[in-house]
Amino acid sequence: MHTQFQDSDLIEDEIAVATRNLFAEITSVDTRLQTLQNYTDENVLYRLTLIAEAKLIPHRAGELEALTKAWHSKDFDMFKRLLVAYHERRTAYVPQLTKMINAMADRINAQATASGIPAKDLMTYRAQ
Repeated sequence: MHTQFQDSDLIEDEIAVATRNLFAEITSVDTRLQTLQNYTDENVLYRLTLIAEAKLIPHRAGELEALTKAWHSKDFDMFKRLLVAYHERRTAYVPQLTKMINAMADRINAQATASGIPAKDLMTYRAQ
């Protein structure tokens, strides 16, 4: 038979366990949501990069097609030359791409401020 003191301890233990479980669940949810938000942010940035790259490099599809063709035909010398040239061109475009991405992000932030929609939500929507 439990005394009143023992029953009280039992209830406190149950509350402690329930509270610990609740915090663990909240933390887990927060972690999953943060991970999801990180992926969303990265996808938005990737899409903005593709948009900027397409505007800046009109022959982008042809470059990728040539790389794919060289790879599938097992012409690895050609593939290597094309890949080096591709990398050098992309490296040269980094400052311009950065400016374009920043300009797009600034426009989205301005639209978000004007509309009252959080920028991250507006960026996700616009990048789809």
